Amino acid sequence: MDPAPAYFEHLSHFVDIEELRRQKLNILVDSMYGAGIGYFKTVLQDGNLRITEINAERNPSFPQIQPEPIAKNLTKLSRLVVEQKADVGLATDGDADRIGIVDEKGQFLTQHQVFALLCLYLLEVRGERGAMIRTLTSTMMISRLGKLFDVPVYETPVGFKYVAPLMMGKNAVIGGEESGGYGFRGHVPERDAILAGLYFLDFMVKTRKTPSQLLDYLYSKVGPHYYDRRDFHISA
Repeated sequence: MDPAPAYFEHLSHFVDIEELRRQKLNILVDSMYGAGIGYFKTVLQDGNLRITEINAERNPSFPQIQPEPIAKNLTKLSRLVVEQKADVGLATDGDADRIGIVDEKGQFLTQHQVFALLCLYLLEVRGERGAMIRTLTSTMMISRLGKLFDVPVYETPVGFKYVAPLMMGKNAVIGGEESGGYGFRGHVPERDAILAGLYFLDFMVKTRKTPSQLLDYLYSKVGPHYYDRRDFHISA
């Protein structure tokens, strides 16, 4: 049984797929050899969009890459976005529950920036209202947006296993964590990189802004925020 058709039909209840297909956008997708291969191309095909997919062969050994959509693992995507003059780059991790986004200049948007942008999109563009759930290690931009739009923000320990129950209990608009996984109201109570990517594309279309312009607009609301991730490996 192939769940994809039912999944694509379900996505159409959240985003106007036909409107997205009509856009003349150049999109690059890095599927990182994982479960998300072909999903963006399939759901957005038969329109004006140009979608180019890299690392699009299923390979559980993830050759020469770490299947985590963070800046150091997306240098190829960033380079190709610039070389091919793409409007945006989207990357999904091995099981396609986390998303990474590269702007039109080849600059990686941090997971915190993407989280805040998705919150802004849901609250301002779609006019949704309700709680937002963030983990302890995620950005305070979410709390600032909560105050701006007069919606509650709840903090949980690290891990989406803490986010999901609270999302359902509070009927939250969105829940997210520092790793780049975001869940949405009305969808399954789990992270979904495909829906997150479609929401981001819809944000671009509805506002007619590039990803870097969207980030500037976010900062005009909440002020600039800075983040970097450093991994330190030690032996036991």
